Amino acid sequence: MEHQDYGNKTKEEWDAQYLVLHEKLPALAAAFGLSSDLMDTIHAIYFWSVWLSNAQNQSGTSDKSLTAFTDTFSTGPASTSTVVIPAPADFGTAPTSACPADAQGIVKALRITMMKNKANWTVAIGELLTFLTPEIPFNQATFIPDGDAKTSIGNIAVHSSVKFVKTKNLYARVTGTNTWIFIRTFTGAHYDYHRVPTTPNTAESVDMIVYGVINNVQLANPSAIFTVLYQPQQMPPPVV
Repeated sequence: MEHQDYGNKTKEEWDAQYLVLHEKLPALAAAFGLSSDLMDTIHAIYFWSVWLSNAQNQSGTSDKSLTAFTDTFSTGPASTSTVVIPAPADFGTAPTSACPADAQGIVKALRITMMKNKANWTVAIGELLTFLTPEIPFNQATFIPDGDAKTSIGNIAVHSSVKFVKTKNLYARVTGTNTWIFIRTFTGAHYDYHRVPTTPNTAESVDMIVYGVINNVQLANPSAIFTVLYQPQQMPPPVV
């Protein structure tokens, strides 16, 4: 079992994070020594996120109405009524607290601070505050590795995540052919594949896949095929 990384969040996910902290962090503030000023900031972040979301929604609606009205004014059709003028957006009353800057940075720093408190931090608290996503079960039978690659002259830089399986088998073929050729077993997220081209000094399209390997046994499912245009290192002709 393994937790997903905190990673990047969408705006909607950040707004949900602010709500969770607003509601659930106060009960943990004393145990983690969180100051009243910090708690006030966490609450302010939530209130401002709600107000800003509403303001953005209202602004979007107003902008659409104004755009339509402007189009009618500019290009008609002439039969369209222009009696009703678009109303300006109403953002509502803004929170009375000062608006924090870098809300995401504040929350990320809070997460690190709490996780460093080894006496009180638990996985359950991390999941409660959505600082950790629920554990992901690893199923060896259904596991599908990921794979991708980038090229430079004379090299294919292969990448595959080591989240669940650290060792991979790499296979390759020239695009359009059917036979996969085993290249090598590698451990870690990266492998530099210095390929010898089928035709010397000639670029070629290369398909690749990786399989996970556990205890020297190749797992059942390959990655999706990933393809690159390989540019080999140019070799001088033999001296006659």
